Amino acid sequence: MINFEIWWREKYGATPPLGYVLRKAYPERWFRIHSLPESKRYPETADEYKEMLDRHNAVATDVLGNDGACWLVVVHYEMSSGLNLAPDLPGVAANWTQAMSFDTPDNPFVVDDTPNPMTVWTTQIPWRRGRYDDLIRLVADDQEPHVLIVAFDSGRIYHPYDGGADLLLESSSVRDALKSSYAAWLSKHPQGL
Repeated sequence: MINFEIWWREKYGATPPLGYVLRKAYPERWFRIHSLPESKRYPETADEYKEMLDRHNAVATDVLGNDGACWLVVVHYEMSSGLNLAPDLPGVAANWTQAMSFDTPDNPFVVDDTPNPMTVWTTQIPWRRGRYDDLIRLVADDQEPHVLIVAFDSGRIYHPYDGGADLLLESSSVRDALKSSYAAWLSKHPQGL
């Protein structure tokens, strides 16, 4: 079994596995798709959920490969009580490992002027189109905000969020080629947000 923390630090150094931090640290390798037409953030109807899942499954499969060996990474803020439980996610029967812990300067959970650390939980999965629809729905409904799926071989990252997905590729040229395939799903915002 590959040690996630060692692998992560070789690929991404001290950058924590958080989507919003990664896109700032590696802007030349990052792009974002939106889940719904006209950048609508939250699906409300069965058709909108279908559209959202179709988009996420298409881009994630392109980024991770069908049956690609991956880590499912979930980051949780540690509770002030010290209790930190492994994730319990729908559709994911997993053997979770507490992989690493870190603080971020912009950690919103501060108790008595001390930021609570964040814990990274990982499990190994194969990416399969449609297999993680329940998880993607949970993220789309803003119920699980810090989820990444990371490909072992390439280090590519699929990070769903409520409203879309951030993608991190191995180079700007690979990013540009894939980004052009999804031109209709990109934001019109000048920074791609």
